[in-house]
Amino acid sequence: MPPKIPPFPMRSVLVLLVGALAPSPGPAARLSKGPYLQAPSAESITIRWETTTAEPATLRYGEGKRLDRALGPINPVTVQSGTNSFYIYEATLTQLRPNTSYSYNVSVGTDEAGPRRFKTFGTAQESVTFIAYSDTRTNPDRHAAVAANFRRHSPEFILHSGDLVAKGSEYERWSSEFFDPLAGVIDEIPMLPSIGNHEQDGANYLAYFREPGTQRFFYSCDIGPVHIVSLDYRSTKVTDEQFTFVTRDLEASRAPWKIVLLHAPMFNFGGHASLWGHEAYLPLFRKTHVDLVLSGHSHLYERFRPLVPKGATDAWAIQHVTTGGGGAGLAASIDDPSLLRTASVHHFMVLTATREQISARALDVAGVEIDAFKLRKKDGRQPAAYLAGAYAEEDVIAAVKKIPPREKKRK
Repeated sequence: MPPKIPPFPMRSVLVLLVGALAPSPGPAARLSKGPYLQAPSAESITIRWETTTAEPATLRYGEGKRLDRALGPINPVTVQSGTNSFYIYEATLTQLRPNTSYSYNVSVGTDEAGPRRFKTFGTAQESVTFIAYSDTRTNPDRHAAVAANFRRHSPEFILHSGDLVAKGSEYERWSSEFFDPLAGVIDEIPMLPSIGNHEQDGANYLAYFREPGTQRFFYSCDIGPVHIVSLDYRSTKVTDEQFTFVTRDLEASRAPWKIVLLHAPMFNFGGHASLWGHEAYLPLFRKTHVDLVLSGHSHLYERFRPLVPKGATDAWAIQHVTTGGGGAGLAASIDDPSLLRTASVHHFMVLTATREQISARALDVAGVEIDAFKLRKKDGRQPAAYLAGAYAEEDVIAAVKKIPPREKKRK
């Protein structure tokens, strides 16, 4: 199980002030990362940023273009990563108006971020558009090329299924591989991540990200017609705390769509030939009517036919997609009759969900469509045509297990 990492201490309803040590005098603080948006909802949002020296910060915000409200002083938490010390600030704005645009500005010492904007979600939002992608590590130029496409699609949030950087314990990589390529994106579009194997022990991951809820490394949230569950792929047993949480969460959800986000694919050919979570999680997802599983880990795009157990005429079909093309070196694709589309290319996905349909497109760095599909339901039922195209899970498992070891990309 991942290590226990103490949470940020809380000091007020509006601001999560963090820091056991008083700021020491020194040169003007430099905003080294952010600001960036976390844990979005209809009535609240969390804003984080990092500096290289510790000084009190102020956050001003207001509706529209106004900056007529202020929070501060906000003190940082000191984070030690190897030989590096850095300072993370966090402010949570509450009692916001749903479906409303806000401006905000962060200042630390004499350094100022400049005005940014965000929009809260609606309380009864009928439609939502979002980005999904993964594996942004190692090649910052490729990640930047992928991320440069995001804003033109007007997403309301971004899903990232892990391997944000190549070595999560190395402080320098978080700038070059993650925050720099996303500059001008996650300051106004909130990101919901999932931990990958390259985040290592997750200490820096937890320092940078405030996930929704009170759990660490796994969480869920509702955004419009979509219920999202983000999992820690390292937890696979029914006796784990995560499994208990997810079981209760999925059984309780009445959202029109249920989407699971995690790093390791439940079904995958090219790259790692992954078969994650079949003993515990796959039966749970079928029982609780999960519609779509988004994963990464293998650096390519794969979309399977809807998968069901062999011979089960009334089983719930699940759509599995590997979208690991955010920047890491690409893996070779492998053909199989269970795959509807595969492509070894850097890419991202744009998804729009309404109560009765999810429309999804996979696009490369030039914006060229490499795949498109729709998931439809009426009164919670999957269409007969969709079920007619289903493929047996057992046949996929057998085919994946036959892949020669030399064809599996090294982890």
